[in-house]
Formats: sequence, C-alpha cells, structure tokens
Amino acid sequence: IFRKLHVAYANAVSNPFYNPDDKINS
Repeated sequence: IFRKLHVAYANAVSNPFYNPDDKINS
C-alpha cells in the first residue's frame, strides 16, 4: 500500500494533471 501511495505521489508531482482517484479505483 505504501509503495503505491509513494508512486502515486511521485506521479502527481511529475504530472499536475494526474488524478489520484484514477490509480486508487483502477
């Protein structure tokens, strides 16, 4: 879980248009 959160956070920082809900629901 923590690894996914870290990746999602890194993606969000790299992509301002990144939608965390997308990763959580997928």
